[in-house]
Amino acid sequence: YGFGYEKMRNFGSASKQEKFELVLTPMVEEKHCEGRNTPDGNDVMKTAAEMSMAPGVLLERRRKFYNALL
Repeated sequence: YGFGYEKMRNFGSASKQEKFELVLTPMVEEKHCEGRNTPDGNDVMKTAAEMSMAPGVLLERRRKFYNALL
């Protein structure tokens, strides 16, 4: 995970006090596709499943996050 501080804007706020928040950015592992990032023409369903944010993908990411915290 990447940690950083970002300045948050307060539009319409009477006080011009600067506000900063901690931002956690996950470093997600990218799957390399063959060629120039083009989908596999032979297996369109497999390519769509790998690129979508399905429940299984979310559960796997949650498990990795939980194990990283331990």
